[in-house]
Amino acid sequence: MVMQSCAENLALLAEPDRAAADIAEFRRAAERVTALIHDLVDESRAQPPAAVGSIDLNQVIAGAREPLSRLLGETVELSLRLSSDRLAVAAEPDDIEGILLNLALNAREAMPTGGRLTIATTPLGSRVRFTVTDTGVGMDPEVSARIFDPFFTSKATGAGIGLNSVALAVRHLNGTISVETRLGGGTAIHIVFPLAKA
Repeated sequence: MVMQSCAENLALLAEPDRAAADIAEFRRAAERVTALIHDLVDESRAQPPAAVGSIDLNQVIAGAREPLSRLLGETVELSLRLSSDRLAVAAEPDDIEGILLNLALNAREAMPTGGRLTIATTPLGSRVRFTVTDTGVGMDPEVSARIFDPFFTSKATGAGIGLNSVALAVRHLNGTISVETRLGGGTAIHIVFPLAKA
């Protein structure tokens, strides 16, 4: 509520040409935080997910290129390798954007001196695989086995809810999530969603 209120006030005070994009991103971030809190509350109450519409996964990922590039910074190259098929999944754009942003944040921290983040989609019959791969430091088996646990973090700072929130969001969308990594060899997060029925 504080973030949303501040965004509204800034929109009234700022010079339109200079701050409009940042304020719009601020608003979207506040909306994503609100959605995350609702997801965490739903999970704690074991409530079924709300009904969602159908989106084109590739279109949402392509639309997130600019904010992802800004988030990653100049030292990390962003590469999209999206299937030419239309991949309809039962989700809302904010669901996918929230997953992308959390995974990009973790990848950026794993590449402190720069690297490459690749986002790929692959049709698998009645499902689609959505993979986010970084060229970062990777993880040992002990860490990778726990990365989706709530409040687990291998960093000196951090709340440990980013990847847990991703796992919750994926489960709410009837998907599965797994990790492929090795120490010094980067990390790939694989998410599989069922395709939405026509």
